[in-house]
Amino acid sequence: MSESRPTPDGPVGKAPESPGVLLSVLGVSGMPVESLRTDLKMTIRGGLNEHHEALVTTVWTLPAHPDQLASVRSGDRWFDSFEESIRYTAPRAETDLATGRT
Repeated sequence: MSESRPTPDGPVGKAPESPGVLLSVLGVSGMPVESLRTDLKMTIRGGLNEHHEALVTTVWTLPAHPDQLASVRSGDRWFDSFEESIRYTAPRAETDLATGRT
């Protein structure tokens, strides 16, 4: 059986018995707890199941926006680009929803 890795906030996760499980992998990654929370929130809110999907989305989208691609290539903007691509591809309602307005 896997052991939990202790953190200031308590155990984060168990060593992955199934390496494809994002939470298990992140839980033993050694990342600070706050970074784990942020990454999980971004992944869930973005509707992307794995970090590689988010990265591929970022790389796929950048050529359509040459100014942003140039900005990423000129410096350390990959993280900003990654966050924006997750925000941009977040799930949205595909049907009309009643909001109480007339």
